[in-house]
Amino acid sequence: VVTGDGARWIDPCVAERCPNAERVLDGFHIVSWMTDALDKVRMCLFNRKWAV
Repeated sequence: VVTGDGARWIDPCVAERCPNAERVLDGFHIVSWMTDALDKVRMCLFNRKWAV
């Protein structure tokens, strides 16, 4: 298993050096992306509430 962020440049490197490895996303980046998405939704809802 090889962990990393979602950058596509990692795929060929892993395939070349570890052809039998499975690549998975690391928890740090998953949580970071989810937090960013949640913040965007919160701001949208907040702005919509106060725009009325």
